[in-house]
Amino acid sequence: MTESNQFDLPLKVAWIMKGTTFPWFIAGGWAVDLFLNRVTREHKDVEIGIFRKDQLILQSHLKEWELKKINKSSTEKPGELETWRDGEYLRPPTHEIHACTRNASFNLSELEILLNECDSTHWIFRRNHLIKHKLSSTILYNREGIPYLAPEIVFLYKAKAPKIYDEEDFNNTVNLLDPEFRTWLASSIELSSPDHPWLDRLA
Repeated sequence: MTESNQFDLPLKVAWIMKGTTFPWFIAGGWAVDLFLNRVTREHKDVEIGIFRKDQLILQSHLKEWELKKINKSSTEKPGELETWRDGEYLRPPTHEIHACTRNASFNLSELEILLNECDSTHWIFRRNHLIKHKLSSTILYNREGIPYLAPEIVFLYKAKAPKIYDEEDFNNTVNLLDPEFRTWLASSIELSSPDHPWLDRLA
């Protein structure tokens, strides 16, 4: 199987995002597979991330799509899907956007977009702003130039309540992480879950 075939869905996203003037990246399980350079499992959907400050540029770029937000009143309670109004700037804790289209020319009918926090030099974990990662190493690229979120950040999100496929992703990847980023992931997880089972594997 060629790389272009196995990464067909991320390539479709890259085509949709072509011409954007702001950073974006594949997130979730697809990001792990892009790091591994192979598809390790079936993926139900595709998630992309952007930085919160760029959301209105994204809104303009996807003007032909139906855009909805998950409106959250707190970081703990689940939110409801509501229309994302034109020019509306989404503030924390709202961080999830769903884009849908019936235009077959896009070759993809739905996108899930996650808003990420940052300052001028660091990506900032939305669940704990004390956890930061250098922007310069937050977004990586595969051989075809598809941007994806650094795996150690992906696993920081997954660590909260890992499902079976999250455990599989972690097992496939943990020994391939750069020592610096293994240490970063361990110290970041330990801040909220000092007894997390992944910590022994990261030591």
